[in-house]
Amino acid sequence: MTFLKQYPLGVRIPDSVHAVCVSLPTIADVVGYEEGCPQKRRAIRSGYPRFVTHFYIHRLAEHAAAVNGLKGRTIFPVPLTASHWIVEPEFQAFMGADAELKYSDVDGFGILHLPEEDTDSIKRIRAFLQHTGRGLSSRQAEDLLIEAGLIERRQPEALYSGAAEPAIQEKLKGLFGLQSAKDGFLCSGGMNAFYAAFRAINAVQAVQGRNLWIVLGWVYIDTHRVLKHLNSGGAEELQVVRDIFDLEALETILKA
Repeated sequence: MTFLKQYPLGVRIPDSVHAVCVSLPTIADVVGYEEGCPQKRRAIRSGYPRFVTHFYIHRLAEHAAAVNGLKGRTIFPVPLTASHWIVEPEFQAFMGADAELKYSDVDGFGILHLPEEDTDSIKRIRAFLQHTGRGLSSRQAEDLLIEAGLIERRQPEALYSGAAEPAIQEKLKGLFGLQSAKDGFLCSGGMNAFYAAFRAINAVQAVQGRNLWIVLGWVYIDTHRVLKHLNSGGAEELQVVRDIFDLEALETILKA
């Protein structure tokens, strides 16, 4: 009988700096991670990006704090595009008026920063980045750390030598039968793609005074949280029909 190898807690699979799968070899490890056990959490330095802050991003935050004299503030490195979305009504409403949040452009990226003691706002920023997929990727952080002279080399990987985005869009055109390659829009990740679609639909329907979303059956938890917490209509504009066969309930909502 052949047994699968057990990898120690926190080992990345495969052995790449950018791997998003890590080992949680025992039930005790899983429970400890979910319950926030510091020992378990310290062992996991990378993982699924929206749930685990990569150690490159931690290092980038430490660098930004030192260079910009921000000791005593919690820092979230974000793409430069954050300078646009931090003023969006959805983000402002999600953070609340009490958040002592500031944004700064630094070398090639942005930082959101606020006092370390403002734990509620820190939790809200983490939740926003988790729900919307708007954070930095480990590869973006890697490039920035190299530019800052903080790491010497990139993770060896097979790279596409041409312009990647047009090539991906052309591939998607064939896969989905698009009329033009430009009809495919690229996002930084799956949840970010959902959030972008959600924002686009809201923008179109808002003109008609519509902001009601209906959830039919079970949906992924972060999908539900986007619909509930980031809809400009508020939580009251979300209705859930748990039984996917209850078409009468669905029809009643649609008629109303």
